[in-house]
Amino acid sequence: MDRDTNNELMERIAAANAGDDDAFSELVEQYRPMFVGIMNNYSLDERDVFTELCLGFRKAVRTYDVSRGTTFGLYAKICVDSVAKGVLRRQLKEREHVVDQDFDVDNIAVPGGIQAVLEHRERSAYFLSVAKAVLSDLELKVYRYWMLGYTTAETASALGVSAKSVDNAKNRMWNKLRSRLTPED
Repeated sequence: MDRDTNNELMERIAAANAGDDDAFSELVEQYRPMFVGIMNNYSLDERDVFTELCLGFRKAVRTYDVSRGTTFGLYAKICVDSVAKGVLRRQLKEREHVVDQDFDVDNIAVPGGIQAVLEHRERSAYFLSVAKAVLSDLELKVYRYWMLGYTTAETASALGVSAKSVDNAKNRMWNKLRSRLTPED
Protein backbone atom coordinates (compact mmCIF):
# COMPACT_ATOMS: atom_id res chain seq x y z
CA MET A 1 0.00 0.00 0.00
CA ASP A 2 1.45 3.36 -0.95
CA ARG A 3 1.97 6.17 1.55
CA ASP A 4 -1.00 8.30 0.34
CA THR A 5 -3.40 5.36 0.45
CA ASN A 6 -2.17 4.41 3.91
CA ASN A 7 -2.57 7.99 5.15
CA GLU A 8 -6.10 8.08 3.72
CA LEU A 9 -6.91 4.80 5.46
CA MET A 10 -5.55 6.08 8.79
CA GLU A 11 -7.60 9.28 8.42
CA ARG A 12 -10.73 7.24 7.70
CA ILE A 13 -10.04 5.03 10.76
CA ALA A 14 -9.53 8.13 12.93
CA ALA A 15 -12.76 9.66 11.61
CA ALA A 16 -14.68 6.42 12.28
CA ASN A 17 -13.28 6.36 15.82
CA ALA A 18 -14.43 9.95 16.26
CA GLY A 19 -17.99 8.85 15.50
CA ASP A 20 -18.18 9.53 11.76
CA ASP A 21 -20.65 6.88 10.56
CA ASP A 22 -19.95 7.69 6.92
CA ALA A 23 -16.25 6.98 7.42
CA PHE A 24 -17.09 3.65 9.04
CA SER A 25 -19.48 2.78 6.20
CA GLU A 26 -16.73 3.60 3.69
CA LEU A 27 -14.36 1.28 5.57
CA VAL A 28 -16.95 -1.49 5.55
CA GLU A 29 -17.41 -1.09 1.80
CA GLN A 30 -13.65 -1.01 1.25
CA TYR A 31 -13.25 -4.28 3.19
CA ARG A 32 -16.46 -5.95 1.98
CA PRO A 33 -14.48 -8.49 -0.12
CA MET A 34 -12.77 -9.60 3.10
CA PHE A 35 -16.19 -10.06 4.77
CA VAL A 36 -17.47 -12.07 1.80
CA GLY A 37 -14.34 -14.23 1.76
CA ILE A 38 -14.67 -15.04 5.46
CA MET A 39 -18.40 -15.78 5.14
CA ASN A 40 -17.71 -18.06 2.16
CA ASN A 41 -14.85 -19.76 4.00
CA TYR A 42 -17.20 -20.77 6.83
CA SER A 43 -20.32 -21.19 4.64
CA LEU A 44 -22.12 -18.45 6.55
CA ASP A 45 -25.16 -16.70 5.14
CA GLU A 46 -24.63 -12.94 4.80
CA ARG A 47 -28.14 -12.13 6.00
CA ASP A 48 -27.49 -13.94 9.27
CA VAL A 49 -24.02 -12.75 10.17
CA PHE A 50 -23.06 -9.54 8.39
CA THR A 51 -24.08 -7.35 11.33
CA GLU A 52 -22.10 -9.48 13.77
CA LEU A 53 -19.06 -9.35 11.51
CA CYS A 54 -19.44 -5.58 11.34
CA LEU A 55 -19.27 -5.49 15.13
CA GLY A 56 -15.97 -7.39 14.97
CA PHE A 57 -14.80 -4.95 12.32
CA ARG A 58 -15.86 -2.02 14.54
CA LYS A 59 -13.70 -3.47 17.31
CA ALA A 60 -10.78 -3.69 14.87
CA VAL A 61 -11.25 -0.04 13.93
CA ARG A 62 -11.39 1.00 17.61
CA THR A 63 -8.42 -1.04 18.81
CA TYR A 64 -6.04 -0.89 15.84
CA ASP A 65 -2.58 0.27 16.86
CA VAL A 66 -0.22 1.04 14.00
CA SER A 67 2.78 0.74 16.35
CA ARG A 68 2.25 -3.05 16.59
CA GLY A 69 3.61 -3.37 13.08
CA THR A 70 0.56 -5.15 11.65
CA THR A 71 -1.36 -3.75 8.71
CA PHE A 72 -4.92 -2.73 9.40
CA GLY A 73 -6.21 -5.19 6.80
CA LEU A 74 -4.59 -8.16 8.51
CA TYR A 75 -5.66 -7.00 11.97
CA ALA A 76 -9.25 -6.46 10.78
CA LYS A 77 -9.27 -9.88 9.13
CA ILE A 78 -8.15 -11.54 12.37
CA CYS A 79 -10.86 -9.73 14.36
CA VAL A 80 -13.64 -10.48 11.85
CA ASP A 81 -12.49 -14.08 11.42
CA SER A 82 -12.64 -14.56 15.18
CA VAL A 83 -16.25 -13.33 15.24
CA ALA A 84 -17.11 -15.61 12.29
CA LYS A 85 -15.68 -18.63 14.13
CA GLY A 86 -17.81 -17.75 17.16
CA VAL A 87 -20.91 -17.48 14.98
CA LEU A 88 -20.12 -20.83 13.36
CA ARG A 89 -19.59 -22.51 16.74
CA ARG A 90 -22.92 -21.11 17.96
CA GLN A 91 -24.74 -22.24 14.82
CA LEU A 92 -23.25 -25.73 15.03
CA LYS A 93 -24.21 -26.01 18.68
CA GLU A 94 -27.78 -24.96 17.80
CA ARG A 95 -27.88 -27.51 14.96
CA GLU A 96 -26.59 -30.26 17.25
CA HIS A 97 -29.34 -29.43 19.72
CA VAL A 98 -31.94 -29.64 16.96
CA VAL A 99 -30.55 -32.99 15.78
CA ASP A 100 -30.67 -34.35 19.33
CA GLN A 101 -34.28 -33.17 19.65
CA ASP A 102 -35.28 -34.52 16.24
CA PHE A 103 -33.74 -37.93 16.79
CA ASP A 104 -36.57 -39.74 18.49
CA VAL A 105 -37.35 -43.33 17.57
CA ASP A 106 -41.03 -42.63 18.30
CA ASN A 107 -41.16 -40.14 15.42
CA ILE A 108 -39.90 -42.49 12.72
CA ALA A 109 -42.78 -43.60 10.50
CA VAL A 110 -43.06 -47.33 9.86
CA PRO A 111 -45.49 -48.94 7.41
CA GLY A 112 -47.59 -51.73 8.86
CA GLY A 113 -49.66 -52.26 11.95
CA ILE A 114 -48.96 -51.46 15.58
CA GLN A 115 -46.89 -54.64 15.91
CA ALA A 116 -44.52 -53.45 13.16
CA VAL A 117 -44.27 -50.02 14.79
CA LEU A 118 -43.43 -51.53 18.17
CA GLU A 119 -40.84 -53.90 16.68
CA HIS A 120 -39.26 -51.08 14.70
CA ARG A 121 -39.17 -48.85 17.77
CA GLU A 122 -37.53 -51.60 19.79
CA ARG A 123 -34.93 -52.32 17.07
CA SER A 124 -34.19 -48.61 16.61
CA ALA A 125 -33.73 -48.11 20.34
CA TYR A 126 -31.43 -51.15 20.46
CA PHE A 127 -29.34 -49.90 17.52
CA LEU A 128 -29.06 -46.47 19.12
CA SER A 129 -27.95 -47.96 22.44
CA VAL A 130 -25.31 -50.06 20.65
CA ALA A 131 -24.22 -47.00 18.66
CA LYS A 132 -23.85 -44.94 21.85
CA ALA A 133 -21.78 -47.73 23.41
CA VAL A 134 -19.30 -48.32 20.57
CA LEU A 135 -19.05 -45.11 18.51
CA SER A 136 -16.86 -42.08 19.10
CA ASP A 137 -18.53 -38.67 19.50
CA LEU A 138 -18.04 -37.79 15.82
CA GLU A 139 -19.21 -41.21 14.63
CA LEU A 140 -22.33 -40.95 16.79
CA LYS A 141 -23.12 -37.50 15.41
CA VAL A 142 -22.65 -38.82 11.87
CA TYR A 143 -24.92 -41.79 12.73
CA ARG A 144 -27.65 -39.45 13.97
CA TYR A 145 -27.46 -37.27 10.87
CA TRP A 146 -27.50 -40.40 8.68
CA MET A 147 -30.60 -41.67 10.49
CA LEU A 148 -32.32 -38.34 9.79
CA GLY A 149 -31.52 -38.63 6.08
CA TYR A 150 -28.78 -36.02 5.81
CA THR A 151 -26.33 -36.36 2.91
CA THR A 152 -22.59 -36.50 3.49
CA ALA A 153 -22.23 -32.87 2.37
CA GLU A 154 -25.07 -31.70 4.65
CA THR A 155 -23.60 -33.61 7.57
CA ALA A 156 -20.14 -32.17 6.92
CA SER A 157 -21.55 -28.65 6.79
CA ALA A 158 -23.61 -29.13 9.95
CA LEU A 159 -20.67 -30.55 11.90
CA GLY A 160 -18.10 -28.14 10.48
CA VAL A 161 -15.85 -30.89 9.16
CA SER A 162 -14.84 -32.02 5.68
CA ALA A 163 -16.89 -34.47 3.65
CA LYS A 164 -13.88 -36.81 3.75
CA SER A 165 -14.00 -36.78 7.57
CA VAL A 166 -17.69 -37.70 7.43
CA ASP A 167 -16.98 -40.51 4.96
CA ASN A 168 -14.18 -41.84 7.17
CA ALA A 169 -16.43 -41.64 10.23
CA LYS A 170 -19.17 -43.53 8.34
CA ASN A 171 -16.72 -46.28 7.39
CA ARG A 172 -15.50 -46.64 10.98
CA MET A 173 -19.10 -46.47 12.20
CA TRP A 174 -20.25 -49.26 9.86
CA ASN A 175 -17.28 -51.46 10.77
CA LYS A 176 -17.90 -51.03 14.50
CA LEU A 177 -21.65 -51.58 14.22
CA ARG A 178 -21.20 -54.56 11.89
CA SER A 179 -18.75 -56.25 14.26
CA ARG A 180 -21.00 -55.57 17.26
CA LEU A 181 -24.32 -56.50 15.66
CA THR A 182 -23.29 -59.46 13.50
CA PRO A 183 -23.83 -62.75 15.30
CA GLU A 184 -20.70 -64.85 15.60
CA ASP A 185 -20.81 -68.32 14.04
